[in-house]
Amino acid sequence: MFNINYFLFFFILLGIHFLLRDKQKGSIAIFTILGFVKLLPIALAFYVLFFRFSKRVLLSFFFTILLCLALPALIRGPDRWVEDHREYFREVLTPYVKEGRICATATNHSLKAAYAKALHPEARENANVYPADYQGLARLIYLSQLVLLGMLAARGIVLLRRGSRFSLSFLSSLLLFMHLYSGLTWSAHLVTMSFCILPFLLIDPGKLTYAGKTFWFSFLFIILALSLEGSDTFGRSVYSAVRYWDVYTLLMLLLFGFNFWLMIRKNPEHVLRDGLDATLI
Repeated sequence: MFNINYFLFFFILLGIHFLLRDKQKGSIAIFTILGFVKLLPIALAFYVLFFRFSKRVLLSFFFTILLCLALPALIRGPDRWVEDHREYFREVLTPYVKEGRICATATNHSLKAAYAKALHPEARENANVYPADYQGLARLIYLSQLVLLGMLAARGIVLLRRGSRFSLSFLSSLLLFMHLYSGLTWSAHLVTMSFCILPFLLIDPGKLTYAGKTFWFSFLFIILALSLEGSDTFGRSVYSAVRYWDVYTLLMLLLFGFNFWLMIRKNPEHVLRDGLDATLI
């Protein structure tokens, strides 16, 4: 009846709003609380901690962590609270982080799931695929993750060198990286990816070259098609093809690459819509 990711998305936007108003303590508190609901926003908390560091921000971060640990213990009771964390470690961290389990179902759009579905059709709809059984797949996954992490780090270094303290495209890249790296990125999780489309929509296609215009409108077509796509609208065959060849993952990779392109441009304001502050991109 309700997708909790709408709740998540609303408060991510609220945390970003606080960042824009230089309310770092409130922003990191929001992102940290959300990190206890879903892991993805914890990357945004670390972003605030790194790029807006101060003693007050650090205190807000640790106080919020203590609050998020203490309240469930009071509500659930200490014994149930301990068992909750044991269960989380046993059911989530051990299989998906330590053992590298891949859920290669049609509704999972993480990078490793996309590779498994595309390269190993026999693994499709198998929720228990392990890289140890597919050595080539494992190497491709680790290499791709390292490349994405390297691009993200390069983006952060450029921000620091420019003295920037806020960047829509970098925040977008953080969320995209978490979606791609995650063991489970269900279709419902991609509600939070709506924010990641914003830097792309701030581009004025009229200021691009012919090749740039072609890419921009093709990209826009993919976004619009995926927003309407479903077995009842496009048919079962298209529905299956989109998921087994994971166009959703491709879209996230394209958005990630687009953000990197914005970074390496010396004058990003030349392609932005009129009136926009290029320092926020």
